[in-house]
Amino acid sequence: MCGQGRAFTLIETLVGVAVFLVIATAAYQAYASLFTLISLNQYKIIALNLANEKFEVARGLPYADLEETAGSGEIIRSGISFNATTTVFVGEKNKLMELEIGCPSCKSFIPLKLTTQFYE
Repeated sequence: MCGQGRAFTLIETLVGVAVFLVIATAAYQAYASLFTLISLNQYKIIALNLANEKFEVARGLPYADLEETAGSGEIIRSGISFNATTTVFVGEKNKLMELEIGCPSCKSFIPLKLTTQFYE
């Protein structure tokens, strides 16, 4: 029996396949999680750009006309639908603008709430 190769038993083969499946499943889950995270970050970047656009439009308005920016509506960017709600709070010497941007079609997206102040 010297010099003869030893074959794998059925048990050794099954254990090897099981180890391979565990490693392959973990790699796939890591890939899927990474892909989801990348998509979520892209949605956040688009939402932040929308907020920046809204704030820049408000900065270009006269102080007395800021209340006209209040309201809500749907905005579509890159084929994705976002909901934007703008609220303006009037104080004695300033106005506070709050902007909330949500994405109902984006999985795991937490709406962004941003605020800025305007002074006379």
